[in-house]
Amino acid sequence: MTTWFSFSLMLYSACDEPKEASVQPETTMIESVSESIDKEIQQGGILVRTMLTPKSLRLGDPFQLEITVEADLGIEIEMPPFGEALGRLTIVDFTPKQSLIDKDGQSIQIQTQKYGLQANRSGEVVIPALRIGYRENIDTDWEEILTEQLPVNVLSILPTDADLVYQDARARLSPLPVEQPWVPWVMGIVGTGALVGLGIWLFSRRDGTGIKVSAYQQTMQQLNRLQDEISTLTEQDSTDDVYAGLSIALRGYLEGCFQVSALEQTTEELRQSLDTNLTPYRSVVLPEHIADILQMLSRCDGVKFAAQVRTMAEVQADWKTVHDLVKTIHERSLVLVDTNQTEEASSGLV
Repeated sequence: MTTWFSFSLMLYSACDEPKEASVQPETTMIESVSESIDKEIQQGGILVRTMLTPKSLRLGDPFQLEITVEADLGIEIEMPPFGEALGRLTIVDFTPKQSLIDKDGQSIQIQTQKYGLQANRSGEVVIPALRIGYRENIDTDWEEILTEQLPVNVLSILPTDADLVYQDARARLSPLPVEQPWVPWVMGIVGTGALVGLGIWLFSRRDGTGIKVSAYQQTMQQLNRLQDEISTLTEQDSTDDVYAGLSIALRGYLEGCFQVSALEQTTEELRQSLDTNLTPYRSVVLPEHIADILQMLSRCDGVKFAAQVRTMAEVQADWKTVHDLVKTIHERSLVLVDTNQTEEASSGLV
């Protein structure tokens, strides 16, 4: 009897141990790390929020930039033009949105732009500052808010912890034979080809001597071709190619006459650099000319990238604006050359 009681007591104790262990389970603490960069700027009645997600990725992975502006209903907001200052990144998606919400019993307007982006190189890539314009009413001047620059770390797709073994390639090559009778023939053919190529180049260079087309003439030729293309379009045709041509013609004229890297810069980069680059030409290119140039380039960007629609009458008017703008600046440069105001400012204008 005593033996049976002892065996029952041991069996009860063994069955009861898991229950005691389950009363106090093991707890693991997990620290949550933010994978985005969130910045806010408050100016007057405007709240601007920029969010970059994620802040670290591998080359080829997409990431998202979101710009959100909150303001009272009476404030007029001008969001950044499509792709402004993002020319060095690949834009794979773009979603603009406008909405109204009720906040503390007051209606608030919210405007959002979401960009899906891809980096084209590894290392630290910086999202530049973006400009948001606003004004209280039509009688006040436009003011602007610049967002903060956002850095994103783009990791290389190559492994950084792998063992790289380099071998001498020469060790795997067999030695060349001592006698190579075909070498002189190959050298003779290559030399003859080089002499023929040099002669053709010199001949073509001689024929082109004295024939030099100025940046103004090239621009006018481009605009004339665009005018012929516009004349064949209907209201249902796409005008993307026309506005791409207007943008290239205007940028090419600035680059050819004033040594401004207009073809390589985005519209926002030009906005920041034209005042400095055109300082020697202040008597030729007036501030209102610069404003008209930037306005036209922004309009071209809107048609090319944001699918803005222009009627044929508006297309004709925009072509005439570019044509008259280039012609006006050219005529002012001719007056400057005739009056010999300054030799440096007139260099290359005509």
